[in-house]
Amino acid sequence: MQYGMEITSYKRSRRVQRSEGVFKYKWHVGAVACFGMAFFISRVILINNWAPFGIAFVIAVVMNREDNTPIVAASGSLLGYLSILNSVDNVPYYILGLGTIIFGAYYFRNVEKKKRLIVFLVILLIESITYNIVLILYSAGGNIFSSAFEVICTLPVYYIIHCAMLCLNKVKTKHVFSNEEIISITMVMALVMSGTWGLTLLGISLQTVITFVFVAVSAYINGCSTGASVGVAVGLIVGMTTDNLVMNISIFALCGFTVGLFRETSKLLSALGFIISFFILKLYSDSDLGLRLIEVLASSVILLAIPDQFYSKLAEEFNWEKKNNAIHTNHTEAVRQIFIEKLSSFSDILFSMSYTIKNLVNNDKLQLKNKSSALVENLADRVCANCNMNSMCWKREIYYTYTAFAELIQNYHENKKDFPEELERKCINKSLLIKNTEDIINNFINKEIWRNKLVEGRQLIASHLNNIGQTIQEMVEDFDSNIAFKAQTERKVKKALDRSGIHFLNVFCMEDKSRRLNIKIVLSSSCNKDFCNNKLLPLINSATGLNMSVCHYEDTENGQGDFSIVIFAESPKFEILTYAESQCKHGENSNGDSYGYGKLLDGMYMVVLSDGMGSGPEASGESKAAVKLIEKFATAGFSREVAVNTVNSIMTMKFSEEEKFSTLDIANIDTYTGQLTMMKVGAVSTFIKRAGKVEIINSKTLPMGVLDKVDIDVTQKKVMDGDLLIMFSDGVLECEGNTDLMENWILNYLEEDEEEDISKIAKKIIDRAKEVNNGKAKDDMTVIVSKVSAS
Repeated sequence: MQYGMEITSYKRSRRVQRSEGVFKYKWHVGAVACFGMAFFISRVILINNWAPFGIAFVIAVVMNREDNTPIVAASGSLLGYLSILNSVDNVPYYILGLGTIIFGAYYFRNVEKKKRLIVFLVILLIESITYNIVLILYSAGGNIFSSAFEVICTLPVYYIIHCAMLCLNKVKTKHVFSNEEIISITMVMALVMSGTWGLTLLGISLQTVITFVFVAVSAYINGCSTGASVGVAVGLIVGMTTDNLVMNISIFALCGFTVGLFRETSKLLSALGFIISFFILKLYSDSDLGLRLIEVLASSVILLAIPDQFYSKLAEEFNWEKKNNAIHTNHTEAVRQIFIEKLSSFSDILFSMSYTIKNLVNNDKLQLKNKSSALVENLADRVCANCNMNSMCWKREIYYTYTAFAELIQNYHENKKDFPEELERKCINKSLLIKNTEDIINNFINKEIWRNKLVEGRQLIASHLNNIGQTIQEMVEDFDSNIAFKAQTERKVKKALDRSGIHFLNVFCMEDKSRRLNIKIVLSSSCNKDFCNNKLLPLINSATGLNMSVCHYEDTENGQGDFSIVIFAESPKFEILTYAESQCKHGENSNGDSYGYGKLLDGMYMVVLSDGMGSGPEASGESKAAVKLIEKFATAGFSREVAVNTVNSIMTMKFSEEEKFSTLDIANIDTYTGQLTMMKVGAVSTFIKRAGKVEIINSKTLPMGVLDKVDIDVTQKKVMDGDLLIMFSDGVLECEGNTDLMENWILNYLEEDEEEDISKIAKKIIDRAKEVNNGKAKDDMTVIVSKVSAS
């Protein structure tokens, strides 16, 4: 390689070429738009035959762009002035001014912008005075005043166009346009539309139709206030080119106000309102409006023909509220991503800790070989250090001696009293050797017992950390799911509450990962459930157009007063009614079975039954702890698998070996789809009755606490209207040593009996279980019957 040769870095040529192509395409599109705007703006003629707007537009382009765009703008403006050559006397002056501005843009390119603008205005003033004196032969006094006034009028037009250009450069950015910025853009567009005078199609004035459509679209995406302001601005510009300024302002302002007023209803009502308001104004006007009905009708048809997607795109850019909501949503999304990254990192740390602890357990197993060598060396130091035979045994015959010591230690560790022949032949301290061997083995066994307990504790901690990591990972997945915030629905709900005089602190509307609408309302005062169902619910249904229901209600206090939290969700397809019947074991006051049931915020209905091994307070404590933890995890929104694994890990660490076993039987019913998920951990069979037929769900898993990772048997079913779900603990099947007898009786009873009262069904099964056990409960018994009904 040649020394000093410059080596360029690697670049993707296709990507660079594509970027350059996109840049060129955007420049050409912008140049065409600039040319068209310059052409039409230059054609705008004031009532006194002035046309300074093209000059102001070119100055604004020169002050904002450093490329070839000013030449494009000057070319468009030149053609525009040439098109009105027969209508305006001062066209040569304007053309001369264009040349001066383009030349000055190059000559004064290094001058500060403010000074450059002053130079342009002074040159234009001198040219105007000279042109009027030399060619038009005006008097000096009137000429100076007229020229100065025209140049001064150019200045505010320049600033308006300059501001509009700055605003247009912020399109498709995070900038939120204010009303003033929208008005400046409107006035520039009004100048462009005013320059279309004289263009007709089938006798219809294109200028009138375009201006009406522009005002109507602005009002439809921003409301009546902005619509009226845009109408005034457009009417002002259009009116200055005619002899009817006041009526133009009135008609365009009324157009914007009417369309914006009815925009929440539909485009059809907005268009009808616009037509009717035009008729009213024409009816009460003494002078001719200069507008025809056919032009108003054509504008209304175009307003209706524009697709809603186009309005949505414009609203996302120019509607303050929607763009602000979008920016806020992006900000919220960024915060959510940061939170997700933090949680993911923490989850990875927990997984790494779990993996490290497991490796420590495995490393401990690898140390057994080193421990055997240490035992031999320890025994030799105790017995052979001061022995006269040391040199013969541990120098000349070290291999045989070491093997014999290892055999001796192994024999005593296995409770064998065999003394190796090699040591029998040459050891002169046999009794001392045996005594020290027994002492070393006893110490070793005690240490191993404690070591095994530590290893077991490490395994439990590793499993616990892994379960917590999985729980956090699932939390991250829930946060990372596509949750849609419904800003428009939120506005409708707030309006409905305000109209009804209901005071609230906050309203939050969102679609969950199942694409179902959820509404959370924080009321500024305490209320009861009747108020929520009878007053709030009809308002929510009317505002959303959906059939909603109250899924959560809570009264709370924040130190500043009482307030209520009410959560509404779409009404489910199914309702679940549950009844539970329990019976303590004969001679016991505490039931070892625990259960819970109820509807969760995610639309799931959960029934959980836990049977603590044995009976009495100990079994009751085990099962209650399991049920309570499962309910807490389910309420928090975690999956049942993660909940069961975490609970298993917690209970294994919490309870002693005699206390830690309990079964779990969990039924999850999706009230929107009817999907039933049965999860069994050491639980007995569950029965599903439908139209006289009974289906049995069996399981052969072990209870919680037996295995480090719990064995879960999951079964998926579909439930329908009228189905019965019967769950019970194993005490119900304890029938003098024959569980099949009671199970068959329950099966026959459910198939033959047409009883629909779930309380009577549960009591009947309990009574039968006691009957076959001589009227006594052989074990704790619990029967839970759930009935599925269509909403």
